[in-house]
Amino acid sequence: MAGTCAAHVLGLVNNFHNSKCSGGGYGQDCKQRCGACLGYKQCHQINGSCLEGCDAGFIGLLCKMGCSLGKFGVNCNENCNGNCGVPFRCNRTTGECEGGCQPGWEGPRCEEECSRGYGQNCEQTCGACLGYEQCRHINGSCLEGCDAGFEGFFCKTGCSLGKFGINCNENCNGNCGVPFRCNRTTGECEGGCQPGWEGPRCEEVCKENKYGENCSNSCGFCQDSNCHYVNGSCPGICSDGYIGILCNEMCKAGFYGENCKKECSIFCKSSRDCNHVTGYCNEGCIGGWQGAMCLQVAEKTIDTDCLARFNGVLASLCVCLIIIGILIAYICIYRWNLKGKIRKSMYKEDKETKSTSFNMGISSNKIDEDDKNRYQELGGTGATIRL
Repeated sequence: MAGTCAAHVLGLVNNFHNSKCSGGGYGQDCKQRCGACLGYKQCHQINGSCLEGCDAGFIGLLCKMGCSLGKFGVNCNENCNGNCGVPFRCNRTTGECEGGCQPGWEGPRCEEECSRGYGQNCEQTCGACLGYEQCRHINGSCLEGCDAGFEGFFCKTGCSLGKFGINCNENCNGNCGVPFRCNRTTGECEGGCQPGWEGPRCEEVCKENKYGENCSNSCGFCQDSNCHYVNGSCPGICSDGYIGILCNEMCKAGFYGENCKKECSIFCKSSRDCNHVTGYCNEGCIGGWQGAMCLQVAEKTIDTDCLARFNGVLASLCVCLIIIGILIAYICIYRWNLKGKIRKSMYKEDKETKSTSFNMGISSNKIDEDDKNRYQELGGTGATIRL
């Protein structure tokens, strides 16, 4: 009997070894189902063990037991992520979190920080973190501060009035058109600039020779310096030819030079009509005067034709004078000779009549009578000779 039973058992064993299970079965007549062997390969045909271990989500010799809580993967060797919506609760096969992720995490296994936004499901939008970098993925805070124009823990609050720049640390300029009112990001003034200032932030005074609102006004004629950039007044005196606070008024008619104190020349063609800067007469000089300011006596110009006529007249006059001189000389010589003859004649007659006093008286009367006759004769010739 005992021998028969042993033979029967031996027959069963031989039968096991002589028939190979397939299709995921094992045991007597391969009726038992294999567990989740790695790669879902055939388990051991006799005892159903998985010689290479279990596939994802299963453990045990037969790989028929699911992973315990918080485990997943091949042979349940991996841990579910604590960032899962229910911490450490995940699909035992894939490791994907159940119930989503904790705030600030994303991805199937909740292993990734929010790439955009923050908080639950990364749905909340970050503020203006410095450089517009990603905010803290969990609470949205900006660890390195805020970008220009924003302040606060989340960098979602715009700068308060009068502030701008990174973390709102800078002050708007008081020279803005509306003082201390500027763009909170760039600091550029709103409403332009106060008179005398220019530039995006109204930090620059008007450039050379400009002043006033928007630096659109031109300075007057200041001497040796620019005008005041706000009101245009000249700090010193005006250039020659100009007066007034702004040095933009020309001298009144008839005056010129520094402070318009000099008077134009009265010898200008139009009296006292001269250039307000130089004093030069605008239309030249009246007759007899010359120079830019008509203050020099003009040199007389000689008319050559007139000079020729004058020389002719002078020559004729000289000839006449010579002729008259000759005539006068001739008359003088003639008179002199006549006077000598008369004296000689009188002397001879006087000598002859001196013998008697009676005859002297007669002779004297006669001489007087003869002289009278001679005078009359000379008077007939047009010449008078007085002895």
